[in-house]
Amino acid sequence: YLDTIVSESERLTRLVDNVLDFSRIERGRKTYRFRPTSLGAVVRAAARAVQYPLASQGFRLKAEVEEDLSVARADPDALEQAVLNLLHREPKAEQPEDDSDADGILDGG
Repeated sequence: YLDTIVSESERLTRLVDNVLDFSRIERGRKTYRFRPTSLGAVVRAAARAVQYPLASQGFRLKAEVEEDLSVARADPDALEQAVLNLLHREPKAEQPEDDSDADGILDGG
């Protein structure tokens, strides 16, 4: 139960942050904080953020991220938001070829 509350509060925080970011972008005042950023960490954080909402729709997300992914000079928050936007697209269930490992594969297309 606590995981649900935490997950939903994080989702609402991201929603408010998105609205504020959009406003800053519209006014030309969005600033980015570029620093060395682990791409794998960004993908894992985004995957954690969407697991509960997807599970509540009957989907299971399996994120396999290679440990040796590059480190890039980027704004980790903006990059995570971009990954979240991709993951939040309307998912469609697709049966995997080998269903011994997964219940389904998410296809955002």
